[in-house]
Parts: sequence; C-alpha cells; structure tokens
Amino acid sequence: NIHLQLLERDLRHREPSGAGNSGSDEDLLESVRIARSEVGRLDTIINQFLGAVRPAHTVRTMASINTVVHESLAFLQPEIKDRDVIVQEELGDALPLIPANVDQLKQAFYNLIKNAVQALTHGGILRVTTSRSDTHLQVSFEDNGTGISVEDMAHITEPYFTRKKNGTGLGLFIVQRILHEHGGHLELLSEPGRGTTARILLPLAERRVRLLGSGEEPAAVPPPGDTKAGAP
Repeated sequence: NIHLQLLERDLRHREPSGAGNSGSDEDLLESVRIARSEVGRLDTIINQFLGAVRPAHTVRTMASINTVVHESLAFLQPEIKDRDVIVQEELGDALPLIPANVDQLKQAFYNLIKNAVQALTHGGILRVTTSRSDTHLQVSFEDNGTGISVEDMAHITEPYFTRKKNGTGLGLFIVQRILHEHGGHLELLSEPGRGTTARILLPLAERRVRLLGSGEEPAAVPPPGDTKAGAP
C-alpha cells in the first residue's frame, strides 16, 4: 500500500513530457515491482491460510526440512527486518528427506515465526534449529521475547484464543492441524519474561528395522504419518 501511494504521488507530479517528475522511471518501476511482489506474497499467505483451515487432499513430496525452514524465513524477511530481529539459523547436516506438503509446512512455520517476531522487542533474537532422532525430525523456533503466562499456556492452542489486538486466535490451531496431517505434533515451552520455544516433531520416512533371525516374518513398518503404530 505504501509503494502504491508513492507511485500515485509520483505519477500525479509527472508532466506529459516526463520532465519535472519527482521520481525517475527506474524509481517508478521499482515501486511497481515491490507492490506486485507484496500483493503476491499476501495472496500466497491467504491461499495457504485457507488451505490450512479447509485442508484438501494432501499431496506430499519428499522434501528437505532445512530448505523449507530457510525459504520460510526468507519469505518473512521484510517483517523480520522491520522489527530488527536477529535470526540465528543452526540447521543440522545431512538430514533425511521426509514426505510432506511443502506449502502446508511453510504455513505452519510462518505462523510460528510471526508469533516469535511479534513477541520480540527491536533487536531481539530468534534462534531456529533443526536436528533428528532415530524416529523424528525436530524443528525449533526459540525467541527471547515476552514469553507466555501460565494461565494463557492452558488455552494457547484453542481456536480464537488470542491476546493480540488484531489477532484471530487461529495461528497455533492451524499449526496443530497441519502437523496432525503429517503425523507430527507441536511442543510449547515458555517462561514469562524470558521467551518461548516452539518445537515441531515430524516422523521420518525411514524407520530403523531390526535384523531378523532366520525363519522370522518381516516386521511391519508403518507408513509415513501413521501415529498409531510404533517404530519397529
């Protein structure tokens, strides 16, 4: 909206010959480019939001969690930069690919990143880490912001619960719904005045299978996202 206002102002001051305008053609083109980019960004957010609230058939591909994290942070870079937040990325090496709907995972990450950034004062720190265990990939978003009170923690994932003036109260609800679709879950740890850690656990596509003795039937390996069967 700001760039469109600047563009409108400069166009109003342009003379038919192009002389005397307050901004060069390059400046005007840059304003158009930024405005179109921001409109596209907002359109993507809205579509992903609606897709998370009304999930359709989940199409999954083998995805790199580090790539999804890095692209999510890059997507929200304007907001991160505006609040002067320092981002520390500590992404694990050689993490396995997992079956995922990348757009939905990005929406979950967007919500957690935005929550962290909004809880931070200018110059605050957001630490993002990825790692793995034998059964899960772990993604953590840790901030040193205001934290969440004990009373609010009891209701924080309920739909429409929010302390934000313009909040919808659907952010963490959507995160949980997306993670459920991927067989994962969310853990929240917070200390008022010291910050909050949002930890995502996503099941690996490959599970360790024990060596079988002769004559034994192979152990059944649950499909990705199956939370009812344990890892063999």
